[in-house]
Amino acid sequence: MGQDMYEHILVAVDGSEQSRYAGQAAVELARAAAARMTICHIYGVDIHRRRFSEMEPGLPPQYNQGQDLAALRSTHGKLMQEGFQALSAVYVEELAASAACDGITVESVVAEGRSYVGILQLARARKCDLIALGAEGLGAVGHGMLGGTTSRMLQSAPCDLLVARRAPTNGPVLTGVDGGAETLKAVAKAVAIGQTMKKPVHLIAAYDPDFHTRVFGVMARSLSPERQSQVNLTSQVKLHDDLINSGLEKLYADFLRQAQQCTSTNGAAIKTHLAT
Repeated sequence: MGQDMYEHILVAVDGSEQSRYAGQAAVELARAAAARMTICHIYGVDIHRRRFSEMEPGLPPQYNQGQDLAALRSTHGKLMQEGFQALSAVYVEELAASAACDGITVESVVAEGRSYVGILQLARARKCDLIALGAEGLGAVGHGMLGGTTSRMLQSAPCDLLVARRAPTNGPVLTGVDGGAETLKAVAKAVAIGQTMKKPVHLIAAYDPDFHTRVFGVMARSLSPERQSQVNLTSQVKLHDDLINSGLEKLYADFLRQAQQCTSTNGAAIKTHLAT
């Protein structure tokens, strides 16, 4: 197994549909790479305790009295603790059983705490090289937004992230290329995944050939004729039409060639795409 392939995958589950997609993708990758898996669910009971305490002054009078209130607190606390433990076991056991059936070495972890904090602690303590989780959890708001836990993981994760929004497919591994220093690392990872999972690898570089044209259009509408003359706007527009806009195509094509040439393909099928 190459150095770019994963050896220990941490899957964070929460019972949401996108969490299940992340689990499915992680199982496929772990099976192909002979990686081990840790499946976790971090549940938060403390926030429910605090919210209940904050609600107490507004409870109906029949519930807001001495012994009745104490009994209600106890019942609510027990329900939350035992309920979350039971749910967590269901979340992790389903995926763990699926992974074990595929011959993957798997361990389950259920713990109380802030979800992203617990996931980060597990990833660091177990030296995981990939964390898989859904783009949104049970509190999804839709509109393509990322969930709070996923957003925090993108900022703080100590390793690569696999963020799932849909069920895995048999499509290619797609990697964006922009000429940046991190591009080659991404391409190397994509090639390793493609080779391991027997999927083609596609590299894509995308640029906007009309960006400067639109900028100059805004300048022409915003600047007075005198100011346009001072900055020689007409000559600047022609320069960009003749050199910059046409040069972008060559530049981004070079980015693709460099990425392909600097990465060992290891027999993986690679296609490049230049998009506008």
